Amino acid sequence: MHGQHSLTTAIQPIAASHSLRAGILFLFCAGLALFLPFLSNVLLYAIVLVLLVCWVAPMWLDVQRRCFDPFESIHVMGLRYFAFFGLGAIWTYQDPARVGYDKYVMPYLTEATFYCLLGYLALLAGYYGPWFRPKPRARFEETPASLTLVLVPGLLGFVGSIAAALWGRAAWAGISLPGIVSSVSQLAPLFHFGWALCWLLIFSKFGSSRQRLFLLAAFVPATAMILYASLTDKSLAGTLAAVPLIALWYAHRKLPWRTLLILGLLLVFVIFPFFNTYRWLDPHIPIAARAAMTSRIISHWDSATFLEASLVSVKRRLALVNSVAIVVRDTGRWVPYAEGRTLFMPAMAIFIPRMIWPDKPSYSLGREVGETFRIVGVLDEKTSIAVTVPGELYWNYDLPGIILGMALWGAALRFLYRRYGQAAGPDPIRRAIHIVILIQFVHFGGGLASQVILLMRTLILLEAFLWIAHRAGLIRMRPLDV
Repeated sequence: MHGQHSLTTAIQPIAASHSLRAGILFLFCAGLALFLPFLSNVLLYAIVLVLLVCWVAPMWLDVQRRCFDPFESIHVMGLRYFAFFGLGAIWTYQDPARVGYDKYVMPYLTEATFYCLLGYLALLAGYYGPWFRPKPRARFEETPASLTLVLVPGLLGFVGSIAAALWGRAAWAGISLPGIVSSVSQLAPLFHFGWALCWLLIFSKFGSSRQRLFLLAAFVPATAMILYASLTDKSLAGTLAAVPLIALWYAHRKLPWRTLLILGLLLVFVIFPFFNTYRWLDPHIPIAARAAMTSRIISHWDSATFLEASLVSVKRRLALVNSVAIVVRDTGRWVPYAEGRTLFMPAMAIFIPRMIWPDKPSYSLGREVGETFRIVGVLDEKTSIAVTVPGELYWNYDLPGIILGMALWGAALRFLYRRYGQAAGPDPIRRAIHIVILIQFVHFGGGLASQVILLMRTLILLEAFLWIAHRAGLIRMRPLDV
């Protein structure tokens, strides 16, 4: 009886806590519902509210079940999706002159946001569908038996990242490089794997303190060199800075919220204005001189100019619902449906390395979108437009394309998370692969052919490397407490 009484008293606070949380959630939703009628576009705000609930509800349920992983694929993609198509819709509606692509977007904004909501519901259905059986609990996890497992992909990925930076700078400057540079650049994701595995091992106290210091001494300067060579890539800078925070969560199940806030502020008020200004200077200028010129230009800005280059620029960049609205507006009127043209044939060509097919055509869907839908100016020869996944799917197959394509994407997210991200222990090797996959999914912005092929190549490279590492004795199996 005493044991039963103790169990009951232990359960009561948990149940009360859950009831209080649920009550707060429902009270918040009721307040929003009362506030909606006072808005000028009730339908748009209601759609955005439903999109917010679709993102928050799965996280809420995971918290209640005590299995919440903030870096589970669906939660990260939900944040990204809500920023692009929820907040982006509100920002565009409130400030169409500065955030909208053009003045003719507004009549299609609500319709495009609704289609994005349907797409996210399909994504959730694909992710949580009944076709996934409960995953059996693993009895072992893979851990490195040697630092070679971290250093080899780190070195190969470093070479690939520098090659990617050179290729991007040459393309911006109109300089031709040998096709081998493009092929080598495909190794860049291996550095993300090594960088993630490095931090997972450091935070989980792998090996001796000397070994951990050696990893830091190897990877931190390499990361700084990659960032220095890629000063036009804002997302790369944010990604490399976020990886240690993700690793900290998986090693200790805690997040440094203050550091996350500081990183977000740096992204908005430092990285965006600096990288965007640097990007538009002559690419033939040496990097150091170009960076110094950028600093001098920014130092002469007034507060209004700085706000435009930082906060407004971030809102304009994130409001990708504009792309969907323009695709919805123009497709079927004076832009014909692509009917798979942007998906299948480019994928076959992109899959073949340029080293094997040196003169294969270059595919730049972002540039094609800008010109086809008349988003870029006549004299603008550089800007590319992210059509977004829902936008590209609509361009190809209308609304059914969004629903089916997003459902398949959701199933793929779930499959890959179950294989690499869902684990009972630290499982650093598989979790490092999960971080790489997450990075690539976050960068899906349309151009599905190239992005899916890049993901496939990355997984093939990593699985092949781990297969070799197993046979070379670089990986050991460690039993888990079950």
